[in-house]
Amino acid sequence: MPSGYSVTKGYEKAEELGIISSIPFEQRVKVGLKYPKQICQYCNQLRTINNGQYQLCSTCCAKLREYGQPCAVVGCSTVCDGKASVFYHNGDLVCESCRACLKSYNLTLSEYQELRNVSNCGVCGVELDHQHSRGNRKGACLDHDHDTGKIRGVLCQQCNVAEGYIKASGHDPVTWAKKLILYLQP
Repeated sequence: MPSGYSVTKGYEKAEELGIISSIPFEQRVKVGLKYPKQICQYCNQLRTINNGQYQLCSTCCAKLREYGQPCAVVGCSTVCDGKASVFYHNGDLVCESCRACLKSYNLTLSEYQELRNVSNCGVCGVELDHQHSRGNRKGACLDHDHDTGKIRGVLCQQCNVAEGYIKASGHDPVTWAKKLILYLQP
């Protein structure tokens, strides 16, 4: 947890933004497994309530506890909006998008940060945008070998898609590229 940060700050930030509201003391439900399930204020599901002040289930308590805290990955924004969704990766708070990358490619935070520091596509050289926006031509993609899982580099979306199509065609990519060069030469 970030230093100088109290657990209630996330709830307070969510309340400030109108995501949840504090329940008056006299209306609060009793919390814990031995009491009847109630509707969670955040997910609207019938659940065991773990936080009486905001009438939240344990899952929503975890999501909102760190609300508004920045993701540990430097430069992270857009889809995850730079806000962590209570996922910890070796003690660091990371958003859902960054957590998915760390988990999918079995990366440490420093390895992932190093890949995010790559500024140009490994094939065409276009400047990369490392935000998590889909359909962004300059959006950075972690290119990896699907057989070994080893990351080869960082590509723009167009080059990543092209590489995928070439592989899927069953042709040897190097042979295919040489044939394409010969074909395109006058």
